[in-house]
Amino acid sequence: MGIGLYKAFTFADQAFYLKIIAASLALIIGFGNIKDYFAFGKYFTMEMPSFLKIESRKYLEKIHSPMGAFFIGILISLFLLPCTGGPYLTILSYLASESSTINMMGYIYLLIYNIVFIIPFILITFLVYLGTADVAVLKEYRETYKQEIHLAVGLLMLGLGLYLLADIWLF
Repeated sequence: MGIGLYKAFTFADQAFYLKIIAASLALIIGFGNIKDYFAFGKYFTMEMPSFLKIESRKYLEKIHSPMGAFFIGILISLFLLPCTGGPYLTILSYLASESSTINMMGYIYLLIYNIVFIIPFILITFLVYLGTADVAVLKEYRETYKQEIHLAVGLLMLGLGLYLLADIWLF
């Protein structure tokens, strides 16, 4: 999916503007998450809205087949994309602004994204499957440290945005 989006971004052929968009996206997501650390639930949050969480749970409870799980997973992923896809879209638009062909550094950036954002999901899935982690405990842990998670993500995205701005004007 990432390489496909990368190719779509390279058609724009406006490197400077793609970098500005990527940096802006990173900064907006960063500041939004930092805001959630200090004032979670006020104005807006960098999470799926509560009413969509309730609706998605209703659909998830009705799924009993792998094919159904696949399609509901795609649907829920579309709703989560603005929250979880920010770092991915930022890196992809930045890479596309650098070159119309992905190079080794681009693949390394995509690998880092997958290590940081995807592997933890796979690990959690296997831990739950093997019975070494309880879903309720993991959910409670996430709720307990929700604000700290937002702060960490916010600082990472803010750093990424500042790096991209420095790349635009300093390099």
